[in-house]
Amino acid sequence: MTPEEKKTMIQMCERIQEEHDPIEFQRLVVELLDLLEEVAPEKRNISRAN
Repeated sequence: MTPEEKKTMIQMCERIQEEHDPIEFQRLVVELLDLLEEVAPEKRNISRAN
């Protein structure tokens, strides 16, 4: 994970913690999951195999 990706992930986690609107919360979670999938797709594939 690059420093930029890590910074983005931390910012997104903070926004998720503060969000009160359920629709925006869900959108942010999906966006975070997409970011994590880009960073570590091989780990995601391993998790699905187990």
